[in-house]
Amino acid sequence: MLTTGIKFLYLVLLLALATGCGKKIIDKGPSRNNGKTQKLEKNLTLVVNEVVSLTTNYHLPESAVFKLPTELKAKYGNAIGKKIQIFYNYTNAQEYEFRCTYSSTNKDSKLAFENCETSDGYEIISNDQNINEVWFPVDKGTRVKLELINASGTHMNIETAYLVDWK
Repeated sequence: MLTTGIKFLYLVLLLALATGCGKKIIDKGPSRNNGKTQKLEKNLTLVVNEVVSLTTNYHLPESAVFKLPTELKAKYGNAIGKKIQIFYNYTNAQEYEFRCTYSSTNKDSKLAFENCETSDGYEIISNDQNINEVWFPVDKGTRVKLELINASGTHMNIETAYLVDWK
């Protein structure tokens, strides 16, 4: 009886090896998000919260083109006297492709678009141009950095809303 059990086990192992031989194994690399694919939304909202930090970084998972927001909104806190700069294709303190500046308006909850300029200081778009017609590129692996320039302890939380076309 013992030999019958061993023979059966031997046959099961042979069968397992036979069905496994010759199959191509594909290593897909480390799994992310438990094997789920991350869905990249067409509407992207970035937030800077004065209580937490004066800067926020968003790492770009893919390359994309996007439209700039015409204004930023303070979800809470007072925006009067505030200025925010947003750096695109940002890699470190001195390396970015361009940055856009938004400044407070006479409304306490909004910051209006001022301009965008390259890292060399050349203006590429200003507030008198229609920014809704221009698509701007961002590169995979870089960051978008939001930086509140003149904080005042109002615990302001600013949201930026983008229309994004991921590549």
